[in-house]
Amino acid sequence: MTVTPTTYIYTGGEQAGVVVRLSNYPRFPKSPTEVEMEALELGEELRDGLCQESFSVITPDRTYLRSIREEPL
Repeated sequence: MTVTPTTYIYTGGEQAGVVVRLSNYPRFPKSPTEVEMEALELGEELRDGLCQESFSVITPDRTYLRSIREEPL
């Protein structure tokens, strides 16, 4: 796992954050589904521990967005 500081820029502002990258270590390989589930669990823990409202997990095939914000009506 690597953790890299970054700045997220969005319409109307910017916010400091981090990019966390997981690697599927060849000596102890996991299926893509296992890696995705591990990333989502880690994201939930980091979101809660860092008092964030949302996070994204980006895979080669899919982007997940998890948020505690209420959906707009």
